[in-house]
Amino acid sequence: MSSSQINVFLPDRLFNELTNFIVEENLKLSHVVTEAISNQLHKMRNERYITRLNNAFESSEIIQEQHEMAELMTSSVEELEW
Repeated sequence: MSSSQINVFLPDRLFNELTNFIVEENLKLSHVVTEAISNQLHKMRNERYITRLNNAFESSEIIQEQHEMAELMTSSVEELEW
């Protein structure tokens, strides 16, 4: 797997916290940063997807279609005699 090098500026407090953590856990800085960025990207993509879905279902046309489908489904349901 190929890698790229980047420069990142962090607040001193965060950098110190990160440094202490990787020393305590015997981890590599690049591994922790890669995992953090990967997790954050995954979270942001999921949030974007959910927002797009919510926006799509706010459409009055889709809401009307959902109501019509629900009506069709409930009108074709027969009650069972117990």
